Amino acid sequence: MTEIRKEVNTSLFLYCCTGIMLLFAVAGVRQLVLIGVHTNPRDAVKEMEALVDVHSAVKRRWNTDDILIMGDLNADCRYASDSDLRSLRLRTDRRFTWLIGDDDDTTTTKTDCAYDR
Repeated sequence: MTEIRKEVNTSLFLYCCTGIMLLFAVAGVRQLVLIGVHTNPRDAVKEMEALVDVHSAVKRRWNTDDILIMGDLNADCRYASDSDLRSLRLRTDRRFTWLIGDDDDTTTTKTDCAYDR
């Protein structure tokens, strides 16, 4: 992960980069990289935007397109508005697919938000 931090402006990730990146060899897939993220609620939109750069750095480092970014992105409700999400490169770039929908509730409380993706 140190090599990735050298390539990406990690000052954007004061909170989330305590996460992990794992590289697996999986049958039928040459490699699979899992990136676990927990964005800072106050900076969720900025950190999600920077994940495109993290993805690019991981792709260069491990030469794979099989990358799954997952975790608590705080990608809804008071942390990320619909207009914020619409403008994110993670949403507009066709390389990325969101597996959990905007209307899915990923919380265990009385809120109805799709924070986890």
